[in-house]
Amino acid sequence: MTARQVLSTLLACTLACPAWSQTQWTVDDDGPADFSNLQFAVNSVFPGDVLLIQPGVYGDVSIDKRLTLLGDPSGERPVLWSVEVEGVPRFTLAHLTMSKLRVADVASGSEVDDCLLNGFQIDGLLRVEDAAQLRVQDTAIEPLGTTADGATGAKVEGASRVVFSDCEIRGGDATQDTFIGLSGWGGAGLRVLGDSRVTLAGCDVSGGDGEDYFLALGGFEAGRGGDAVAAFDQARVDVRGSSSNLLSGGIGDPFPVFGSSDDGFAVRQLGFSELRYSGVSLQGPVDLDTTEVTPAEPYGYVRGTGIPGEVERSFLFGPEGALAVLFASFEGALLELPVLAGIEVWLDPSQLAEASLFVLQGQDVAVNRTWETPLDPTFAGFTYELQGAVYDPLTDGFVGTNPAFILLGF
Repeated sequence: MTARQVLSTLLACTLACPAWSQTQWTVDDDGPADFSNLQFAVNSVFPGDVLLIQPGVYGDVSIDKRLTLLGDPSGERPVLWSVEVEGVPRFTLAHLTMSKLRVADVASGSEVDDCLLNGFQIDGLLRVEDAAQLRVQDTAIEPLGTTADGATGAKVEGASRVVFSDCEIRGGDATQDTFIGLSGWGGAGLRVLGDSRVTLAGCDVSGGDGEDYFLALGGFEAGRGGDAVAAFDQARVDVRGSSSNLLSGGIGDPFPVFGSSDDGFAVRQLGFSELRYSGVSLQGPVDLDTTEVTPAEPYGYVRGTGIPGEVERSFLFGPEGALAVLFASFEGALLELPVLAGIEVWLDPSQLAEASLFVLQGQDVAVNRTWETPLDPTFAGFTYELQGAVYDPLTDGFVGTNPAFILLGF
């Protein structure tokens, strides 16, 4: 069965399944559409529906039901200000620009794909609180401007389970606070707290730069760079990637008054947390309590626009010569699905559509394949789940990759 036939089968199955039924609605702030106001659209449509959003500026949005919000992947992203998603079973956001995004009390598999977050929120442009199975893919998180203490890029807390793949995450730069006479500390790229579990796969993460404070009377306080990735409390963080992926601590002060200031850590763990990393490049101090895993662990991601009729491409990295299977599924895993053969499963084995065998080319050289999306735009909002398993001859078992997905656009 070809990749296109697989996707066509998927879409036929979704249309036949009442649980996946959906209605599409158009939103345009300055043209003919079903709605001109996005919040009114969110309030008016039914759970499970899809909102197709044309370019424009739509203000603050609060989402309290299962919905899919899609910008046009072939055009300019719609601009949303503060976005709140709370107390919903699941959601999907794609092809959007947001000043900040808060996700809280989400019960099952949800997606953020091809989005841009840029704003001034100090406590995290992306804040995730008690969210299960959230996948953030091909998304840039970039604080705007400078503040006395730099903004955190992404903050995950509570008992969340989040996977970032092929993302760029940055902490905000700081400036000295001349009003109260303090140096500025750069913001962290990613902070993980509580009992959360986070995986980064093929991501670039950096802390923001700090700035020294110097008084003419001789007082001096050193600035501090933000950490790239920091784990606290009982959090667990797993970083995977290639040598081209950089975790970089922020600089204490790019132009220090006296020598050098304190640079941020590339990787750091505090409390009873655990942070493992493999395959990636590090710049800046490395916390000795963190663990480098060798050989590097496999990972993967998907790139493409989701535009009907165009090609998506999946990439799989891992130890050279290792055997790998890439599974494709019609549906994400249920939360109660147990771990199988040592692999944390993010797709539903009962809905498998295909299993492709590969020989991996290395941690820096991807094995890839193409997937052609259907031409029919009425399938916008459906996701196609992917996850790999790599044979480990040392244990005679398998190591799972992170999950990835193909999201169909319009």
